[in-house]
Formats: sequence, structure tokens, C-alpha cells
Amino acid sequence: MQTLPRSLNFLCPYKTDLIRLGNDGDGGYVIPASALDEVEHLVSIGLSDDWTFEEEAVRRSPAIRIDGYDRTSGSLVFIYYGVRELLSLLQDKNWKKSIKQVLKWLRLSYKFRIFWCRKHSFYRRWVVLDQKSKKEIDFASVFARVPPSSLLALKIDIEGNEYAMSKAVLQEITRRADQIQLIVMEFHDTISLRQEFLEFVESISKLVPIAHIHGNNFGLIGLDGFPEVVEITFAARKYVSDEKTSEFPHHLDSPCNPAKADISFSFSI
Repeated sequence: MQTLPRSLNFLCPYKTDLIRLGNDGDGGYVIPASALDEVEHLVSIGLSDDWTFEEEAVRRSPAIRIDGYDRTSGSLVFIYYGVRELLSLLQDKNWKKSIKQVLKWLRLSYKFRIFWCRKHSFYRRWVVLDQKSKKEIDFASVFARVPPSSLLALKIDIEGNEYAMSKAVLQEITRRADQIQLIVMEFHDTISLRQEFLEFVESISKLVPIAHIHGNNFGLIGLDGFPEVVEITFAARKYVSDEKTSEFPHHLDSPCNPAKADISFSFSI
């Protein structure tokens, strides 16, 4: 286990009552249970083909409302993927694998429609800084759909666009600081964009403290031992203690890539 430089000590999370929501692998996140229990509205940006985090959030807190955003998700999108797989089946020698993929996309289409077409709202849009087409929605408009008094959680995984969006994200977090209970965010490119990453995370953590950190083992590891891609959970101050946890992964963590060992590191506190 590599010990990280002292300059990264501000990333060391405060202890709290952690639970895991979502699949093992690259679909679940570790969060404070007490924070989730207070949340009334969850804004989830970036779903792809895995919304088990959102499903388990609803099981734990049935009254929660969810707004989901992702241009690459949707019932019809998954049917399209299934049809494309079916067409490739005609020229694929590995027909058993292809049939499994077809059935996978059809099941996802059905499950998507069941979950998102009832109480919760899904918008097939890219979340961007400035909207330029009907395929997009700006971050301020996302927040405008949330009642101003709602206790709020954010889950953001926008595959490297978080730095372009950082100013807008911080503006809304600052504006809603009293309402935000929980933030789960994946940060990419921490090696090539180290300064942008540090400034962004430090700005969030001054408003909403860090409660958990996990290295995504699909990414590389920097020379200093810090992962290129990290999942960070932030929680309102009232949910965390003054004591910190210094060694990772946590026992609730699961390798994002199950074929590789999880990334281990510790803070020098």
C-alpha cells in the first residue's frame, strides 16, 4: 500500500456511517446512510446502462424523487442496441454470446421503462455548460427543476467533462449549500489535470466535507500512488465526525474492474 504525499491530505475522508448502494463493480457507490435518509430529491447525471444506485436509493428511501440525465440511456436506446446486436448475429459465429447480448438489451429496456416512467423523471439530454441544441440541457436548468426547499443529493459521472462544468457546479452547490446533503462524483484525468482536480475538489469540500474516496481501477495510477480516476463522496457536515479514515479501499468498496485488484493507498495523517 502506497502512502500518498502530504499535499493530498485534505482528500482524507471523515468517518461516518457508510453503506454501499448499487451493483458491485462500476455501478455502486459508498455513501453515508444518515445523509441519504434525509434526501428528498436526487439529481443523477450520467446513467449509461446501470441505475442500480438509484434503485437501491428508492428502496431505502421510498419517498425520494429522482431526476436522471443521460443522452446514452433510454428504453428505445437499449432496443436499438439490441436490434444492432441481432443484425450482427447473422454474421457472428459466436451466436450464443450474441443472443445473450440481445436479451441483455431487451431486459434493460424493460427495466428502464418500469423504473423511470413512473414516479421518477428521465431526460435524454447531455448536461452541458451552455445549451446549444435540443440534445443538451445546461446545469442551471437541471437545478431549476428541483424545488428550492428540497433536501438534495447529487450523483455526477460525466466522463471528464466535470472540469469544464466546475464553475457551474460550484455555483449551484454554493447556492444550495443548506439543502445539499450528499454528493457522489467521479473525477477523471487526475494525473494530466491534477491542479484542476485539486482546486475543484477542495472548493467542494469546503462546503460539503469528504466522506469517502475510492480509486477506479479502470484508470492508471500516478507515480505518487494516486489513482487517475477517483470516486468521491461528500456529505453535509452534520453527518461526519471529526475523526478521519486513512487507508483504502474501504471494506464496502468493490473493484470497478473485477478482473483487476482494487487500488490501495493511504494518507499520511
